[in-house]
Amino acid sequence: MPIRLRTIVFSVFALLAAACTPGLMAQPGPRDTKIEPYTGPPVFLNEGETPPPPALVETKLQSDKYENGKPRLEREVSRYSDDSFESNGVYREYFENGQLFTEGRFTKNDPVGEWVFYHENGEVAKKVTYVDGKPDGVIETLDPQGRVLSHGEYAVGKRKGDWVTYAPSDDESAELVKVREEHYADGKPTGVWKTWRVDGSPAQETPFEDGVLNGVATEWDEAGDKRAEITFVAGKRDGLTRVWRADGKVVEQTFDDGRLTKQKAPE
Repeated sequence: MPIRLRTIVFSVFALLAAACTPGLMAQPGPRDTKIEPYTGPPVFLNEGETPPPPALVETKLQSDKYENGKPRLEREVSRYSDDSFESNGVYREYFENGQLFTEGRFTKNDPVGEWVFYHENGEVAKKVTYVDGKPDGVIETLDPQGRVLSHGEYAVGKRKGDWVTYAPSDDESAELVKVREEHYADGKPTGVWKTWRVDGSPAQETPFEDGVLNGVATEWDEAGDKRAEITFVAGKRDGLTRVWRADGKVVEQTFDDGRLTKQKAPE
């Protein structure tokens, strides 16, 4: 074989040997490899089919009794294929004497429609209408004689407008007198709330704005004398607070954003 041919053959075998021998040929390192970010359309993994909702197995009326044998509770309960339970249908509770205490209906654990509550003598104590599980509309509570003890209104679970509470007076007539007045806007306290004693004398005045105390709150004792004046700003004590002691002398405190900064007490 001519020398030139042998040289070429040797060179080919040398290259093959180098390619098969680690370290003899330069290998690309991490810095030599450039990975381009994926810019194609999003890829979603197959999460499988969504399991069907639990199926209704049965709805049964459940009941419980007092030790005297009279009914305590009756309600309809639904059982589903995953062994979960829901209140669905009639709901009734009873006093121990057998008189009905409350009756209404549930749909998927939420109270719906009109619910009626009773006194032990059988007179209606309260009626509440529920929408989407929340009280809605006018609500009044009555005493066993049918007199209005409180009056207010809900708007889908939120109190609105004026709420008034009454109580029997302390004289022989036991006539109902106003003892509390509250105001709401979109479920939040607003305006000046007032409370009175059953003799008609003022007990408290509390100012609210957008759900928080704001303004001067005042309190009186049973004799009608002023007991305290507290200034609030955005729900915190801010400014002057005055407290009248039993001897008539006044303790003055100054607050800044809820922090007591100064106090002046009589000797």
